[in-house]
Amino acid sequence: MPYIGKDPVTGNYNSLDDISGSFNSSTTTFNLEVNSGTAVTPVRAEALIISINGVIQEPTTDFTVSAATITFTTAPASTDTFFGVLLGQQLDIAVPSDGTVSTAKIADGAVTNVKLGETVTVAKGGTGAATHTANNVLVGAGTSAITSVAPSTSGNVLTSNGTVWQSTALSVSTLAASTTVGTGAEEDTKLVFDGHAQDYYIGLDDTDDDFKIGLGSAVGTTAHMVFDETGAITKPLQPCVIAKNDSNRNNVTGDGTYYTTLYPTEIIDRNADFNGGTGIFTAPVTGVYSVSGYIYAYGIVAATNNWQIDVVTSNRTHSGIVYFATMDVSPTEIASSYAILLDMDASDTAYVNLRVNNGSKVVDYASNSAISFALIA
Repeated sequence: MPYIGKDPVTGNYNSLDDISGSFNSSTTTFNLEVNSGTAVTPVRAEALIISINGVIQEPTTDFTVSAATITFTTAPASTDTFFGVLLGQQLDIAVPSDGTVSTAKIADGAVTNVKLGETVTVAKGGTGAATHTANNVLVGAGTSAITSVAPSTSGNVLTSNGTVWQSTALSVSTLAASTTVGTGAEEDTKLVFDGHAQDYYIGLDDTDDDFKIGLGSAVGTTAHMVFDETGAITKPLQPCVIAKNDSNRNNVTGDGTYYTTLYPTEIIDRNADFNGGTGIFTAPVTGVYSVSGYIYAYGIVAATNNWQIDVVTSNRTHSGIVYFATMDVSPTEIASSYAILLDMDASDTAYVNLRVNNGSKVVDYASNSAISFALIA
C-alpha cells in the first residue's frame, strides 16, 4: 500500500569510507562519505559508530558531526586505523501535530528571548517592558503596559499621581493624614528627622513610656521636652539654677561697699550656667529670666541706716530692688527676700550686690543666703 503524505527518507546501514589516510596527528575535521565518494549527512553524532585503533569512540564526547563532516576531540595519529558505520538515515518527522509536544519534550533553556519575540503578553499585565534594570520596580495596572520604574534620586519614594506610579522626592504632602509608627507592643519607637550632625526625633523612650521630643548625635540620648503618663510636661534642659552660700563671710560691707554675693554650693545647675565661686550667672540663650533670692546679714550697728540689694546685668543695673531707708537695729541682724524678671540676651551675665551704708565695714554676709535663676520665656 502506498505511503499517504510525504515519503519518509530512509536508508540501509553503510560503512563509511576509510579516512585514516588523512590522519596526521593535527587534523581533526574530515568529510563523511560512503561508496567511495558519496557524501552523507548524519542527523546526529549518535547515528554513527566510529572506531579508532579498534576503540569505539563516544558520540558528542570523542567526536561531533556537522552536516557532512566529523570533528574529533583529539586529532588521530597518522598510524591510527579507522572504521565507521552509518546507522541508516533518520526519518524527517516534519511539523509535529497540534498538542503533541509536551513540556517534558522541551529542553531546559531552549525557550529564549529570541524565541519569544520582542514583546511578551502577560495576563492582566498588558505588554511587558523590554528590559528590567536591577533595583527598578515593575509596575502594571491590569491592562496597561508593565513599566520599569527607576529609583531616581537618593531618598525618593514611590508615589502615585492618580494615574501612574513614579519615583518622587518625599514631602510633607506625601505623608498620610494619620501615620502609625511601630506597634503597641514596641518600646523605643521614634520618628527621626535627619539633621546631619544631629538627629531631631519624637517618640517613646524605652523605659517609662514617656513621650519625648529632642535631638542628639545619638538618637534618643537627649530629650528636650517630655510628656509623662500623668500629663505633666517637663523640659530637662531648661536653664535652671538653685544655689546657696556655704559659710559666713565677715566684714564685707557697712560702709557703702558693694559686695557681690557668693553661692558656692550648687543644688541645681542643669547646664553649668552658674559660677557659685563668683556669684555670676551667664544666660545660655536669649529670653526672660526669673531671679529670686534670700539674703541674711548680721553685725548691724546704729550708724548703718539703710540696706540695699541690686541685681546687675550686662546691659543694666537694677538698683534698690530691695531698699530700706531706715533700719531697726535693735537686733543686729537683718534679712530680706527679692524677685525680679530680667530680659537677657545669650551670654549676658547677672549677679547680686549687697550694700549697707553709713557705718563701718563690720557687716557680715550669712551662710544661709540663697539664690535661683530660671528661664521662663
